[in-house]
Amino acid sequence: MIVSDSFSIQNDILVQCTDQKITCAQIPDGIKEIGAAAFKGFSRLRSVVFPDTLLSIGSSAFEGCVDLTEIMLPDSVAHVGEKAFYRCAALSAPVYNASKTCLFRYPTGLTETEFSVPSSVATIAVGAFLGNSTLSCIHLPEGLKRIEANAFGECAKLSAITLPDSIEYLDPEAFSGTTITKPIFNASETTLFYYPPASEISLPKTLRHILPGMFSGNTDLTHAYIPRYVEAIPPHAFSGCTSLATIALSDGIERIEESAFDGCCALSAIILPMDAKAIEKNAFRACESLRTVFMFDKIEELGEGAFSDCVSLETLSLPHTLTAIPEKAFFGCRDLRYIFIPTEITSIAENAFEGCSQLYICTPQGSYAQSYAEAHHIPFLV
Repeated sequence: MIVSDSFSIQNDILVQCTDQKITCAQIPDGIKEIGAAAFKGFSRLRSVVFPDTLLSIGSSAFEGCVDLTEIMLPDSVAHVGEKAFYRCAALSAPVYNASKTCLFRYPTGLTETEFSVPSSVATIAVGAFLGNSTLSCIHLPEGLKRIEANAFGECAKLSAITLPDSIEYLDPEAFSGTTITKPIFNASETTLFYYPPASEISLPKTLRHILPGMFSGNTDLTHAYIPRYVEAIPPHAFSGCTSLATIALSDGIERIEESAFDGCCALSAIILPMDAKAIEKNAFRACESLRTVFMFDKIEELGEGAFSDCVSLETLSLPHTLTAIPEKAFFGCRDLRYIFIPTEITSIAENAFEGCSQLYICTPQGSYAQSYAEAHHIPFLV
């Protein structure tokens, strides 16, 4: 540990500023990181000069530096922690890196209601607009690629926003705590990034992609329709939607991905898309009211636990395109009475039907399923 008149430094990290009265901080050359809360609450600090060696600024590093008026970070900075420049009320301009490819902080002291992010910006960093109370309209440029956690968190007046087609990554918590009441799409409305809580969802016909977990935990949702060009229902898309009673899946959907409808306990029937090829792991797990499932002869993959704990499921006919029934596929389906298993299925996991105490396996004479039923003492009909 090196302790100077102003700084405590350890292994190229400025751990703490020791001069509470400092007004201009010249960060020494060679410093690679400014530690968390290093300057927090330094009310007299007005300016900071950063070295080109700086790579990272820790969370709350300059939080509450109320006289800090302007910041320009070197292009070498790759990470700025959450709230690094939070409550810096005197900042007169947004904080960028030197080439303006990353927006690190929009000052809360500015009173504008509208802001256009510069066209050079490719990343909006963690907490960039966190806690803003004035902006109601933010324009995002084509070329923007990343929006990180809490980038727009708790923006009290932000009610709608459109993302450019260039977006490659949107953190699930990017809009946490906002009052956004409209869905967020990219400009061409091919990708859905956010959907506010609602009892029904209405999606554009142009839609192709839905982000994982999009509607997860929406307990108000009762009805949904997914348009024809959507290629897959992503992981956890509707998991925990406990009031979801009906959903219409268009025929173009090819995959029902992991835990897509896990815990949708009000869902009573499902007609799988005509083009569906895969029902992945736990896709319909614990859909406790599910009684009817219809599959077309295109499904080639059934994931582990796909229909486990569907305690109301009574009958099911598996398609001829399926060749295997994996582990716990129908585990705990206590009301399952009849399941048709075609001759094409040549592999069934030991515990595929564990807990199915009323089950009869219906299968052609001499099939693998018949041998399986005999070996596991399950009644069968041929």
